[in-house]
Amino acid sequence: MTTKTNKGKSLKTYSRATLRKTPFQKEFRQQNRTKGRVAELEWLELLREKYPEVIDNNEIDRFALKDATCLEIDGSISDHELKSRNCNHNSFVGLMIGNDKYKHSLDRLKEGIPTYYYFDCKDGLYCFKFNNFEKQRECFIFGGMNGNIKGGELAKPVVDIKAEYLMPFVKGIN
Repeated sequence: MTTKTNKGKSLKTYSRATLRKTPFQKEFRQQNRTKGRVAELEWLELLREKYPEVIDNNEIDRFALKDATCLEIDGSISDHELKSRNCNHNSFVGLMIGNDKYKHSLDRLKEGIPTYYYFDCKDGLYCFKFNNFEKQRECFIFGGMNGNIKGGELAKPVVDIKAEYLMPFVKGIN
């Protein structure tokens, strides 16, 4: 089904970036960005305790596909992404990430670079290390669509990481 705008054009002809936002939606999105950045800065400090070098990708490009890239102790590289959620980690069957971030992770896996997904939830910080598509295929739920209605976002493809595979983040271990 295609939704029509007040000028009769379908929403499919507009990109997300060109849809007009109400002042409330703009403010809501700005508050979410600010809250997310504060959480990222705290999280980056946790990463700096474990990794010799942490690159804050969002400092370089606000639209970076991964929040941080880290140098492992053995000299290898890993990507890291933080998602903040206003629920417990197991409130749903899985916690979602954008399909674009998932596809980027697949591309990076081909280069031998794993992605760590972190979920900052009401009941703590949880982590999922994505390092082998064949062995971890069952960890994902594919085919979903979601958008933040309050923020004026259209639905877009998402992939869920099943809650049962999320591990509590333990400082010094994860």
